[in-house]
Amino acid sequence: MMKTESKTNVTHLLPHTGGGVSTVLNALLGRSSQEGAYCHRIIALEKINERSKEWCKKLNIEWMENGWNKQAGVFQVLADADIVHIHWWNHPQLHALLSKPGLPDMRTVLWSHVNGMHVPQSFFQGILDFPDKFVFATPFSRESDLIKRQSEGFLCQKLEVIQSSAGIPPEAPMKIVKPDGFRVGYVGTVDYSKMHPDFISLWADANICDAPYIVCGGPSHKQLEQEIDQRGLSSRFDIRGQVENVSEILTNLHVFAYPLNNQHYGTGEQVLIEAMAFGAVPIVMNNGCEKHLIQNNKTGMIVSGKDEFIQALYFLRDNPEARTAMACNGHAYVQREFGIERTVSEWHRLYEKVIKLPKRGHCMKVEAVGRLPLCSPVSLLLNSYGADSPETRAILSSLNYLAEGEEKSAIGDVLPAACFAETRGSPFHYRSLLPDDPVLNGICDAFSQFFRLALLRE
Repeated sequence: MMKTESKTNVTHLLPHTGGGVSTVLNALLGRSSQEGAYCHRIIALEKINERSKEWCKKLNIEWMENGWNKQAGVFQVLADADIVHIHWWNHPQLHALLSKPGLPDMRTVLWSHVNGMHVPQSFFQGILDFPDKFVFATPFSRESDLIKRQSEGFLCQKLEVIQSSAGIPPEAPMKIVKPDGFRVGYVGTVDYSKMHPDFISLWADANICDAPYIVCGGPSHKQLEQEIDQRGLSSRFDIRGQVENVSEILTNLHVFAYPLNNQHYGTGEQVLIEAMAFGAVPIVMNNGCEKHLIQNNKTGMIVSGKDEFIQALYFLRDNPEARTAMACNGHAYVQREFGIERTVSEWHRLYEKVIKLPKRGHCMKVEAVGRLPLCSPVSLLLNSYGADSPETRAILSSLNYLAEGEEKSAIGDVLPAACFAETRGSPFHYRSLLPDDPVLNGICDAFSQFFRLALLRE
């Protein structure tokens, strides 16, 4: 792409568009383009969804999709860019591309759209070292053990924090007015890789019968609905799957019950910002990301465990004045702190720093894992989990790859649920996008066998 006169061109490289990342990216590019100093281009290694394409057409932003199959063209666009802005999470093709020795000289910033605390969406040394600037989307990421081991110079020179936010939806009300009754809902990822393992019981055991618990999102909403049916709780839940009218739902909710598991990968949790913008009072677990977004007992409620979650539901049902006060506080808080103008200003400030750097060579370092071929799909997978992490050692144990006498551990005891998903950086995800690796095939077979045995035990 030719550089537009007097404008800095920023090429955004990401695995694909969709979900919360797409919402944040669209908002960032829209506001930045309006301000006029930067022009943007998008390269997706997989698909760009139709919503993002329409947004790009509206803003006159060029895009390229299926970039994994057009690598010569991708390299040329990266070489022409003034700044390459990488949107990162554990994705097989992105890691394979970043580890290629033939990448052009670039100035790079990398924005992590995961908190990096837990496998499979964890930070590892190779990805930290890759960019000129590594940007956290939540202050919680500073608490990562890997980050704590970095030198003070590394932390000062390379790391930044820009809170992930797509801003406030334009249809958010100026004043909070709620309907009568007591309505509770959840909007977000419907999958136990992110949801609390007691998601169903948290509501069922509260035994609040004012209205069913509205649950919106995917991809595992059908499985959740089957589990609810099997437990005889269908009347207590309203499972809607993916919805378009999120604003309408949030407008009518009094409480946004958002219980996530303590190993979830989220960062900004845009939906929490939106819930507060519409006056739906959040109840969240005391996980790191949520604690950086919610002010306990002021803009929402932060709880520890199932019993406290249920007590919070009772409190907000039985104390409408306190609930209204929290709703108004949360509304004012997000209007003040999470406008898209602030996010874009912080990115422009960082771009101004990066453009002063010389372009240089980049290649993601892949550490050797035993005798596995370097930069093979299985090596990329295990590096993304940490070349010598407990999770990697458990996977090698499943293949009997550890040396005699080394302590072995079962994958079911060590690996979180997300590692057994079809995507999200799991072995199955790597096999689907980087096929024909016999060791990776063996890992997936071992994982499948684990699942079969687990089902038999049930």
